[in-house]
Amino acid sequence: MGRVGRISLLCVFCQVGFAQEIAPFRLTSFEGYNNLRYVDNQLQITQPGMALSSGTNSMQGQSELHEDLFIMTHSYVYHPNLLSLDIGLGPIWQRSSFLDNSGVTKSSGMAFNFSGRAKILRDKPIQGSVYYEHLNPTLNVAPGQVISQQNSGYGADLALNSNSVPTPMYIDFSHSHVQGRGADRIIDDELERLNLRSSYSFGSVGSTQAQYHTSKQASSSGSPNLPIQGARSNDQGLSIDSRFQFGQEKQYDVSNVVTFNSQAYRLDGQNAIPDRRDDKFFLDFRARHSKELQTFGSVSHSSSGQGSLNSSVNSSAAGLNYASSTELTLSADMRTDDNKSRQLTSSTRSVDGSVRFQHKLPLGLAEASYTLRHDLRQQVAAAVQANIIGEHAALAEFVNDFETPGCINLVCNRVVFC
Repeated sequence: MGRVGRISLLCVFCQVGFAQEIAPFRLTSFEGYNNLRYVDNQLQITQPGMALSSGTNSMQGQSELHEDLFIMTHSYVYHPNLLSLDIGLGPIWQRSSFLDNSGVTKSSGMAFNFSGRAKILRDKPIQGSVYYEHLNPTLNVAPGQVISQQNSGYGADLALNSNSVPTPMYIDFSHSHVQGRGADRIIDDELERLNLRSSYSFGSVGSTQAQYHTSKQASSSGSPNLPIQGARSNDQGLSIDSRFQFGQEKQYDVSNVVTFNSQAYRLDGQNAIPDRRDDKFFLDFRARHSKELQTFGSVSHSSSGQGSLNSSVNSSAAGLNYASSTELTLSADMRTDDNKSRQLTSSTRSVDGSVRFQHKLPLGLAEASYTLRHDLRQQVAAAVQANIIGEHAALAEFVNDFETPGCINLVCNRVVFC
């Protein structure tokens, strides 16, 4: 037998605005709300005994009354585009009780929410903002289980656009700390992030964009009934993306992407886990020589390493498409792939081509096509089984020569004859 009750009331009580004028300090508007929440959970369990009149009853119940009042103000100093302020503050009242066969336990407390943000030089070539917040949310994770959290954080961002500097730049930094405690869990997570993004324009030729990010995370969350083991991680990454167009008619496209990533993970009281790194390089070239002829080519390289485990992949491709008329189309391409690791080496070579001819008939459309593909794969294994960055793979040595014979398809009135 159980009973669950909940009442929630949200009241937005005020929002007032004022005109924006030049003044040492002016309050432009304010708003607020009042939230009232009541939760009641009751659980009664009856376990019958051997006799009809015997039995045991157990009861559990939890009730919570939560009310928070919050007021947010919007103001500026001298001018809204110079310095604007968003500041909010409000108290929180909370009262809870827990009932079981041993008795009743009651608790009550008071906390506060605060949020503040300042924007500098809004809508200007150089602009930025800083913020700080301190919040105390309450989470109902299960019937009768409530976690009271304390979330605090601060950060800042700065943007420089192309009107003020030759290289636009954006910087973002944030730090957050989440703490909470419940009947069966403890939350203690801390996260710090930094993002840096910049781009450079080469006019009508193209542009290059670079982005760097790093994050540090520390966690000491777990069960209060077990020893808590802390964990720490550190991630860093750098990516450079370039795109260009050349030629009088912009008929040549070149794209290049380079990325570097590293990850470090540590567990308190244990041996250090090897750091992991990932590197990637990709270059793509496409050309439109005429309305009939188009060519493409690409090369890529990627590598991963973690301690004594290392692997790399090298790939390349090239091909062309030729359409002499609306009826005849030709295409051909070749590809290579090379995979290397400490215990495995494999390579793949493939060539394929196709020709297609279409012709309109009084009764429909006739189409003839021919496709040829040739694959060659070689693999050499140094062990029966290898661990490739956390995955086990069964290995074997083989050489496979695979060829797809040509096939002619005739299509007439949507009926295929082969």
